Amino acid sequence: MLMGFFDSIIALALAVIGSFAFCFLGWTLVMPILAVLGVSSNKLRAAKPRGKYRKHVTKIDRYIESDRYDLALKEIEKAVILTTGRSENAINEIRDHNQTILSRAIIVSEQFGGRIHNLPDVERLLLERSEIQLIHLKTKDSLKNISKKRGKAGKKLPEWSASEFKKKLSAIEEKLSRNKQELESALKQLFSAIRKPSKPQSGDITYH
Repeated sequence: MLMGFFDSIIALALAVIGSFAFCFLGWTLVMPILAVLGVSSNKLRAAKPRGKYRKHVTKIDRYIESDRYDLALKEIEKAVILTTGRSENAINEIRDHNQTILSRAIIVSEQFGGRIHNLPDVERLLLERSEIQLIHLKTKDSLKNISKKRGKAGKKLPEWSASEFKKKLSAIEEKLSRNKQELESALKQLFSAIRKPSKPQSGDITYH
């Protein structure tokens, strides 16, 4: 029964990763088409802020509207959230917030004449982070529910099963830690590219 449960966890993980990958791939394919049609990245990406983090975006937008792009960039750097949400809604809200922050980074980059070469990497790492967090949350909830059911039946969770859960949670937490390190490095590179635009080269990606 427990082996079947772990199979379900793996299947869930694959499904979540697959859905995010599909959305990301779809976005990357649609962007060039819309660019040809003359739809700017500002209109596409400047989503309205929502949730409890909207005050950060509102402040950034005020700076952008008043052409104070240097201050907007400083606020953008502080606004990216890498903490772990405690619920599925919180994880999704953080994911959406970070995507909105990236949209503002693109707007500021265009004003500075910069090219964010590693933007796809940052977007991928942010999506990956939310996926790992969801898997971690569901694994913890599953452990809690199984322990609760066995407790009501007057039984304890077998040591081998508890050990297996512990190993899985530890592996997931290790992935989260590694993802955070990669994200911090990628974000540092992204903000540096905005501040110090490189000379145009053939093959560079520019967002219009």
